Formats: sequence, C-alpha cells, structure tokens
Amino acid sequence: MPRTTRIWLYCLAFAGLLSAADVSAQESWAGETFLPMSSWYGDAAERLEILQGQFDDAVHLGQKPISRETLHRLVGPSDQEHRHYRRLLEHSPELSPHDVPESRKAILKYFYRTPADFYTVNKDGFELRINPIINVQAGQELDEGLVVHNSKGIDVRGFLGRRLNFHTYLTDNQTIYPKYLWDKFMRDGAIPYEGRYVTYLSSTLGDRSVVDYFSGGGYVSVQAMRQMNISFGHGRQFLGDGIRSLQLSDYANARLYLQLRTRVWKFQYQNLFTELIEQFDRGNDQLLKRKYMATHHLSIHARKWLNIGLFESVVFSREDGFDFAYLNPLILYRFIEHQLGSPDNVLVGLNAKALIAGHLSLYGQVVLDEFSFKKLRDEPGWWANKFGLQMGLRGEDVLLDGLHFQLEWNRLRPYTYTHNDIKINYTHYNQPLAHPLGANLQEYLLNVNYDLTRNLRIELRSALMWQGLDIDTLNFGSDIFLSNTSRVADDGNEILQGTESLTRYADVNLSYQFKHNCFVDLNATWRSQENMGNTNETLIIGAGIRVNAIRRRIVL
Repeated sequence: MPRTTRIWLYCLAFAGLLSAADVSAQESWAGETFLPMSSWYGDAAERLEILQGQFDDAVHLGQKPISRETLHRLVGPSDQEHRHYRRLLEHSPELSPHDVPESRKAILKYFYRTPADFYTVNKDGFELRINPIINVQAGQELDEGLVVHNSKGIDVRGFLGRRLNFHTYLTDNQTIYPKYLWDKFMRDGAIPYEGRYVTYLSSTLGDRSVVDYFSGGGYVSVQAMRQMNISFGHGRQFLGDGIRSLQLSDYANARLYLQLRTRVWKFQYQNLFTELIEQFDRGNDQLLKRKYMATHHLSIHARKWLNIGLFESVVFSREDGFDFAYLNPLILYRFIEHQLGSPDNVLVGLNAKALIAGHLSLYGQVVLDEFSFKKLRDEPGWWANKFGLQMGLRGEDVLLDGLHFQLEWNRLRPYTYTHNDIKINYTHYNQPLAHPLGANLQEYLLNVNYDLTRNLRIELRSALMWQGLDIDTLNFGSDIFLSNTSRVADDGNEILQGTESLTRYADVNLSYQFKHNCFVDLNATWRSQENMGNTNETLIIGAGIRVNAIRRRIVL
C-alpha cells in the first residue's frame, strides 16, 4: 500500500478513535455540516455578527466554510421572525425542527414537505436531505456572441446519529465563457474553481467554444468531542474576512483534505492537511503528480469587539508521499522545515477584525512569504521581501435598512507565493491558492447589496485592478507559476514593475427569489482592460434561473 494511502487511513482511524472514546458520555451534542461558500447564508452570518456588535466565543467566521450550527447560534430568539432570518432557519431545519413547520404546499405529499428541501427522510437516527441543482444562465457578449452556463446536478446531506454527518454534490456543466476569460483559461490550462475539462465547438451556439466539465465534492464530518470537529473529504477552504484572501482562497479546484477544528473558550484552532496537484501541461490522459500542504490557523477573540488570527502554511513535495513530520498539529512549520534540512515553501500571516459602532467592521490581513526587516529598511527593492497586505471595511444597514457594502484594498509585492522549485509554488491544479491574479498587483474592490424586498435583491460588484505583467520572457513577478530564480533583478523591485495593466470591472445583478433557494436573475457585466496602449472592452447582458445554486462572479 502506498505511503500516502496509509497516512490518510491512519488519519481516518485517528478520527474514529476520538469519536469512539466518548461514546459512553452522558451528555450528547450534535455534529456539524457546512454552508456553501460564496452564498447568501455566509453574508447573512457576517451581517448578524456586525449588528450584534460583539463576538460570540463559539463563532469564528474567518475560517470558512462556516457550519450551520454557527449560523444558528447567530440567529437569536428576537431575530427568528425577521423576514430574512426566518429563511436561514428554514435552510437548516435539522438544527431547529420545532421552529420550522412542515410546508403547506407539499407536492404529492412527499416532495418539499419542508420549505427548503426537495425530499427528506428522518427515521431512527438517520436523516437525509436531497435537493436538485439547476443553474441556467444565458447572455450576449458585445461583438463576440453567446455566453452560456448550463449546470444540473444533485446535492445530498444527512446525519447518522447525532455526531456523524455527511454531504456530497455533483453537477454536470457546459459553459461558454466571455472571450477575455476563455483566452486566460486556455493560456493557464485551468478554469476557476474546477479541475479536468474538455472543449468542443458548438455549431448550434454560433460556433462558440464550449467548456464541458464535472464539478463535485463531499465530506464526512465527525463531532469527536464537544470541542473538536473532524472532517475528511474533497472541497475548498477560505481564510479571512475579505472578498479576496491573501492566505487561502476558494478560487482553485477542490482538493482532498483532512480538517480538524478545535474550539476552546475564545479560541478556535484549525488544522488542515491537504493533497494538491503540481502544475502540469494539458494533453493526453496522465496521472498528475501530487504535492502536499499543511496549514494551521488560530482565531482568537482578544476583546468582545476584536478578533485576531494567526496563520502558517507549508507546501512541500516528497517522492514517497506526505511527510509525517508535518502532521504535528501544534509545532511551527518553519522549525520542522529547518530540522528536516528541506527548503519547503512556508508562508505565515496575520489577520484581524474589529466591530465598530454596531454597523461596521474593519478588517485586514498580512501574508509573509519571505521577509527581512533589515532588507526592508536598507534595500526595500530586494526581491525576497515577498509579502501582501489587505485592508477592508464592511457596513450593514448603513443609511438604509437592508443596505450592505464592502470596500477592500489589496497589495502584493512581486514574486510573492513563488519558490525556486516550481513544484512547490503556492498553487494547485494550475491555479493560485490565494489571490486569483497571482502577485505584483494592487486593487480596490467594492461590493454593494440592497434588499429591496424580502425576495428581491440588487447586487453590485466592482473593481479597479492594477498589475505589472511580464514582458516577453522576462519574469517581473506577476506569474507565480515561474521559478523565482528567473527574476529580472535581485534589487530595485517594486510593485507594478513590468508592463502595467489596468482593469476596470463592474457587474450588476437583480435577483428575485420566487421559492426557497430558487432565483431568477437579470444581470449586466462590463469590463475594460488597458495594456501597452491598447484597450479591450466588453459588455455582457444576461439572464438566468437558479435552483440551489450560487451565481459566481469571476473578477479578473
């Protein structure tokens, strides 16, 4: 049996032993399933926390995905009849069965017996919830032709007893991307959030190139003890409170992981052990080479209004699989790397969030790839001063009830996330693990949402993005898939060096929810990019319908 396989089996056995150790305990507690990221429910959790004006010791929203139990804790008794928060409870009836009545409009007595679920089973400690996934979007790109997304699939989640939970989903997808995204994806050999794909030319859709792919994920979650949840599966995580994450984002393809979350008093500590895919050239079927990542993040409610997070991650590659030394859940990875004599790729970071005046939160994030205070003082252009900064402000019910905004600034120095060995750059499946644009950039992002009625919402996503791009074969530090040994210079490096590109982006979406988690969308997207005196501009007008699906905006 390969060493990697043995390790994952040992980890699962460890989880099972922890769970079994407390079987005889007199006090019982429920397990956790997680909410989909980038969904309205995550935004609602952030909103509730800000409006409460102080942190709940058991709620740490900087580690995503968040659990349904977390969202349920945030919805207090006074909120349960609110027009929006009532729907949050309906989305997770397993946590509050007495607060969610059976639907009065059940179909054929068996379907939609609860408002949020197509089909449910609840028998003798076994609970199952099955829902269809449908996402059909169509639009017209100015001067290019049709833009289409067609997705259909199934979502299943459930419980075995009170402490073992599971979730899985699978969709079949066909997408015609806008030209600017198509060009980028074909150059990178990857599409955002997804893995393997095929392309073909559709004569019925105006000879547009169609991307065909499956999307899926799933996990098993065990509540090993009241303070610890262990999950094993295939999915994504996100660290931070921003629109982007400079530490770990959900932009890349789903990956195999083992996650431990331990919550004690004002602390929540997350360990994440992950199998990644090295960068590769697309071609014929091949077994893709693996690399590995170990990450830990400590979230601390230092004050009732202040949260601080500490982050460390290491990406490494071994011929015989995962390195046991990095399974230690507490020790610093930089120390292990030093003891092993191996130059693995270690990142450290800090994030913080402060609740202000009952309607605002101020947040920030720092990531350090390599860093020297002496070099920063004496030689600020030294290539290995690789770091990133984020600052953001989020407001809830500001000026108008139901008006939410988020303003964010990000800045990354050249060569951040890179390594001298391209196998252990901070990437997965030809995609960045943190910022989707890579490095050598600065940007401003603005998101605004306004709830016109209970079921009608208008959303604005906008961005100004500057990036210094490479010139021919010269590596100016934006492409994190290149080895940093090919850098243009050791000293004199600065943000936006190379060919400066400016991208302006705006997306407006009007969404009407006609049934629980069923939406009709009307939207418009405008993008303009200036590069080397040339301007490429596009406008897309579209509409669509979604059932149990999110509408992703790829802001690039």
